[in-house]
Amino acid sequence: MVDTCIVPVGMRADDPIMSDCTQHEHENGEPSEQIELVLKVSHERINDLICGAFEGGSNYWYCIGSFNYPDGETKESLGIEFEHMELPMKGGSLTITVEEEDDGKIYTLDKEACIRGLKVMAEKYPEHFADWRNEDDDATTADVYLQCCLFGEIVYS
Repeated sequence: MVDTCIVPVGMRADDPIMSDCTQHEHENGEPSEQIELVLKVSHERINDLICGAFEGGSNYWYCIGSFNYPDGETKESLGIEFEHMELPMKGGSLTITVEEEDDGKIYTLDKEACIRGLKVMAEKYPEHFADWRNEDDDATTADVYLQCCLFGEIVYS
């Protein structure tokens, strides 16, 4: 078994947000043999996935409710051109709802969710993760990624 730990450029694998990059166990409770692979990912590549989801891949199910900036920060102070794709990786967040559901559930897309989404995509949907790593991603790849960020799995297809 090979575990892939996604580490954005500028972050260390031992950062608390990267806590999933630890020991895993077999179903019988014994520690599994594993190789930890640290993959450095630029914010630009994550932004590409977010952009692909919001501008095509996921537009059949999501609705952005709000853009939430870190305290004291603005679009200008963070150097953001496109809020929907840059804000989560610059310390802010987006609140997202599902258009067809009236349950009032609000999902948050922030840096932690973006990192978690890559981990989930690598583990559960390796074909989509490979397409992204090989820069052969498309709107479907981006949709899978956003759903991994928010739900931990593919819910809509």
